[in-house]
Amino acid sequence: MKNREICIGVPTYNGESTIGKTLESLECQSFKDFTVVISDDNSTDGTLDIIKSFCNKNDNFSYTVNKSNLGMFANCNKLFLNSNSKYFGWVPQDDLREKDFLKECYLGLESNNKSVLAYAQTGVRYKKKNILMHINTIDSISNIKDPYYRYTNLTKNFHDSIVYGLIRTEALNETSLWKNLNGSANRLIFELCLLGEFVQIKKVLSYYYGMGLKNRHDAETEFFRSVKKKKNYYQIPFIVLFINQVQDIFKSKIDIFNKLKILIFLFTYFAKVNLSKFIYRLFSKLF
Repeated sequence: MKNREICIGVPTYNGESTIGKTLESLECQSFKDFTVVISDDNSTDGTLDIIKSFCNKNDNFSYTVNKSNLGMFANCNKLFLNSNSKYFGWVPQDDLREKDFLKECYLGLESNNKSVLAYAQTGVRYKKKNILMHINTIDSISNIKDPYYRYTNLTKNFHDSIVYGLIRTEALNETSLWKNLNGSANRLIFELCLLGEFVQIKKVLSYYYGMGLKNRHDAETEFFRSVKKKKNYYQIPFIVLFINQVQDIFKSKIDIFNKLKILIFLFTYFAKVNLSKFIYRLFSKLF
């Protein structure tokens, strides 16, 4: 497959109920200089048959099948590491993209050479009833040049659907990609935030499906689903994420003054907010 401007990676596993609509939304993109690479994580349902039908009729679609189930994080990394485009993006097997998603994100990145990620406003639907719950934006961090304000604003207004924007490959190569830890998407987004600006496309061009707060998996279940390993007893999610964020700030190329400012903010935020999350999760387990 020849090099294209954009590569979209679609990790799949037992997604026969949604993957057809997802691939159809990519098939209909108005921007044409892109490839779709699908990595199936050894599905046991009819997912692979649907994938093959799309690849057979689209010469810019291709797929591979893992010999064993790797877990979501390793599958996502595999997709990126085998790509060769200027821009890259992951699209989950149950998300949808409007026809101008790639075009608008591409133009957004091309218009700002300091940008690392383009994010189209995203409608979040409740998976069980297909109800539109809210629209995710990045109003507070779009085109913010100062790394301190970009990082602190992201922390206060964070949502993990940002990881499914269109990303500059050069920037992704400087990150740790998806690591085997709860909050891996969070860490990756914060790493990108230290590398450059985020551009917002002020149109709802993406749809993301959530389970709702009360239906979410607990940390241990989510970890196993993502990496196919059992979580060690000391891997408390918000502490692990905090430690990784601190390490990434120290390793970043931003100046020492901004590093110190971000670290002071992060320690304060950790004490005020993450302790509350821990108490919430503790009560959730008990009651």
